[in-house]
Amino acid sequence: MLIYRAAFASQTTVDLGDGLGNTPIVDEDEAIAEAMRLVRKWTKLARCTEPVLVLSAVKSDSFRHRLWPAYKANRTAEKPAAYNAVRAALSDELEVLAEPGLEADDLLGIYGTEPGAEVVVVSGDKDMKTLPTLVLNPMHEDKPTRIRPTVADQMWMKQTMVGDAVDGYPGIPKVGPVTAQNLILNPTRLRKTVQYVGKRNPKPVEKWVEGEPCSVWQAMVDRAARAGLTEAELVAQAQLARILRHGDWNQDTRTVRLWTPNGPKELPL
Repeated sequence: MLIYRAAFASQTTVDLGDGLGNTPIVDEDEAIAEAMRLVRKWTKLARCTEPVLVLSAVKSDSFRHRLWPAYKANRTAEKPAAYNAVRAALSDELEVLAEPGLEADDLLGIYGTEPGAEVVVVSGDKDMKTLPTLVLNPMHEDKPTRIRPTVADQMWMKQTMVGDAVDGYPGIPKVGPVTAQNLILNPTRLRKTVQYVGKRNPKPVEKWVEGEPCSVWQAMVDRAARAGLTEAELVAQAQLARILRHGDWNQDTRTVRLWTPNGPKELPL
């Protein structure tokens, strides 16, 4: 995110009158200087002393593509012209974390939730609010916020239900943020019944009726069933929405421990 912001900030377009329309003009030195300025600013806002650059591996599909082939399939926009120059310059100046098969978000989650680590996760991505750690959104906050484990899990389940159009997974159809939040606070069963409508020639009509209180997950399973999703498909949504945390990744065996309601499932990369 930082690289994109700095690279785009240095990119302008000019019509040179050659009939080719707007021509991109790039100042790589300006882009690199802007990137370093953001690093210093965001480090200060985070109340930290040492910045670490966290990158997604170059040309490496994450494990989520194996779970959901349409994951981020709609992201086809080209990188800004100065992207590679800024990435290379920052990689020379800063400590860098990158791991084939893992996205930068997952590395932020893995190292950001390590017990005892004095770390602040800095990102403008809303998904970081699903991590039980100190988080700073430098575009909207001037100090870190500590996300409690219960709140982090609730935000994760909410993201599972709502889905993410940008990342290409749907969540539970027709469940928006308000419905998802209400379901987390007041989870209830949803059962399919058959009711007969009409006086002279009653016809059977399927209806879904709310029932007794239950766990959040069971309430989600019922809403998914109403939308035509199986529990296995809902589990996949939860796995896509979950930013990996400490313990979800075994670097020695290069294995992701995927969440399931019955315990983790290992996925070798």
